[in-house]
Amino acid sequence: MSISVNLLPSGAKFQAKKTKFRKYAGYFSIAFISLYIAMTMVITGINVSANSRLKASQKKYQQSQSVYESLGENIAMVRELKFQSKLVGKALGERFEYGSAFKRISGLFSDLKVAVLDYQLVKGSTFRLSGTADSGESMDSVEKKVADMNQGLVEGIDKASLTGLTVTGNSWKFDLEVTIK
Repeated sequence: MSISVNLLPSGAKFQAKKTKFRKYAGYFSIAFISLYIAMTMVITGINVSANSRLKASQKKYQQSQSVYESLGENIAMVRELKFQSKLVGKALGERFEYGSAFKRISGLFSDLKVAVLDYQLVKGSTFRLSGTADSGESMDSVEKKVADMNQGLVEGIDKASLTGLTVTGNSWKFDLEVTIK
């Protein structure tokens, strides 16, 4: 007796499995290719986005760098201006104040009955004054003022000396040399 084995159903099963495997392999290939394309698109998008952000950042960096460089030039210029202003301030502080000196000299005898006829700057801070006094009492007050100047009681005056004196009747003409501090 012979047993007969039907190989067709197992061949059919094998064929069915093979077809099913191909079907799933096709789906898997399509899914894999789709995933690959999607990932490629995502990575490309991320790359494009990163490049655009990089370019924007580089542009901001270049702007900041140019601002920084101009600030460096400005800082150097400000330092130079500060240095020059200190020099000018020092020079102005050390210079002789002609305006205030002439005011001081012109108002020197304003409280007395004395007329200052002429005053002029002789050298440095020394002035020569010419004036008249109406009476001997007025001339005494001029002499007292000169003594006060020499004692340092008159503000801003270093020393004073009577260089000439003439009397004509009741009128006294005097010449003074006054040095300002």
